[in-house]
Amino acid sequence: MGGRRAMAISVLLSTVSDEFRSYRDLLVHDLTRHNVAVKMQEDFNDLGGNMLDKLDTYIAHCDAIVYLVGDRCGAAAGALGS
Repeated sequence: MGGRRAMAISVLLSTVSDEFRSYRDLLVHDLTRHNVAVKMQEDFNDLGGNMLDKLDTYIAHCDAIVYLVGDRCGAAAGALGS
């Protein structure tokens, strides 16, 4: 492949933190590579703006989404504009 640079892969990992924190932490560690970026909802908290808009933008361009579904539900989304 010569001088071609590998494209970075982006992954969103979605879990209920209270239920799956230990699994999530292991998955982030195991999936992250020099060309694989794994993000979670918490990674977008400090960026300002609407959380749903930020997640929507990231999801629209990411390569994979990993959901862990369990017994609990996650936090409810805030009202539009919050």
